[in-house]
Amino acid sequence: MRHPARLKQSGLKVAAVLSFVLAGLFTLGLLFELLSRFMLALGSDTRDFTYEECLAALNEPDNVLLSASNCEAINPYPAGPIIQQVVPLLLFLGIGIMFLFTRKIKQKAARSDRTLANEAQARIAYWHFDPLAVAPGYTGFAWYPPQTTDGYADRLMQIALYDGHGRPPTQAQLIRIDMPSIWPPSENHPEEVNQLLMRFAQERTAFR
Repeated sequence: MRHPARLKQSGLKVAAVLSFVLAGLFTLGLLFELLSRFMLALGSDTRDFTYEECLAALNEPDNVLLSASNCEAINPYPAGPIIQQVVPLLLFLGIGIMFLFTRKIKQKAARSDRTLANEAQARIAYWHFDPLAVAPGYTGFAWYPPQTTDGYADRLMQIALYDGHGRPPTQAQLIRIDMPSIWPPSENHPEEVNQLLMRFAQERTAFR
């Protein structure tokens, strides 16, 4: 009652958390890649043959030694590793947001579902209060003291087998049917329960 599955949507919550964890791992990989390139740029010797110089030499008409792969080998900012980190990062981040959005929609649908409210109204119409809404709950509440039924079965058997088939019993010989005694209202009971106990007592008096 306190944590219905439709309201919690635990599966979508777990899926969103896992997606964000994976996105975080790719974020760490991206940061590590950027930090490595930054440190490489700081420690590079300006006297070395730079990537820009390689491209310039590659475009010279008399170039016969350099190729595009040679220049990419010394490219300090290659796009490939970064893209390999950014694409899954954005993918898992988007999936996590989608799971959270779907969870909110399902939770809103569960809260707006009138099934539980209609069932509660039906219980109120039948019992004049909702037993499931009364703390700590009175679905198994003993409304009356234990009744003594010793001898009822033996008396019914005697009437049916020995006397009833040949001589119908008189009204005085029949088992008396009594309404059960009702517990009196108590300050420990909710107001709805006390009202129902008083109603039962009035009905018991009327049936006497």
